[in-house]
Amino acid sequence: MSSSIQERIEAILASADPDVEVLLAEVVGGDRVRLFIDHPDGVSLALCERVTGHLAEIRVTHALEVSSPGTERPLSKPERSEERRVGKECRSR
Repeated sequence: MSSSIQERIEAILASADPDVEVLLAEVVGGDRVRLFIDHPDGVSLALCERVTGHLAEIRVTHALEVSSPGTERPLSKPERSEERRVGKECRSR
């Protein structure tokens, strides 16, 4: 069911807010959707609110959590990694 909900969310956001990248959409607890998103300009509270508004049809049947997975997550797509490194200084820990 998670992949189905992710496909629905990706389709909605592709037309409503195409710069938003859906990293993961999963159903938890049977009636809640946890959605992790990314955006070239970063994820803010305003972006999470905007995405929540775009997903009204999902909210009819599910509670919805929208957030960023955080700064420590690995980048999921090679092209995203390249975008984020352009103009950035790399530091080792």
